[in-house]
Amino acid sequence: MGSFSVIEHTADTGISIEAGDLADLFKTSAEGMFSLITDVEDISISSDFNLKLQEDSLEDLFAGWLKELLFKFDTQRFLPVEYNFHELKSNFLKATIRGGKFDLNEHAINMEIKAVTYHELKVQKTDSGWRAHVIFDI
Repeated sequence: MGSFSVIEHTADTGISIEAGDLADLFKTSAEGMFSLITDVEDISISSDFNLKLQEDSLEDLFAGWLKELLFKFDTQRFLPVEYNFHELKSNFLKATIRGGKFDLNEHAINMEIKAVTYHELKVQKTDSGWRAHVIFDI
């Protein structure tokens, strides 16, 4: 199972992620981003959606993944809880994401993330798995 830590950054925030494989890296990055926004343990799974992304590079795919999830949260208040990758390559992913509705009457916002940035964005293979670093505009 992957892990993440919060990165303090001037006027922004970010996370550094370590995981054993690429799917776990993507999953843990989403969990890390949403844990900054709210407490995801309080969300009941009520719906899912399929996501297909193709990008030019692994870094673009990683950023695109987080951007799509943040967009779904911002526009539909969908809060992801489970991530099932059907296919994940260096420039393509196909996944089913399960989650629930975020309701301000029931859930608190800890932090508003405005955007996923490319500032200091890194995704790299390591001897023990994968590591990524991403900064969010808050």
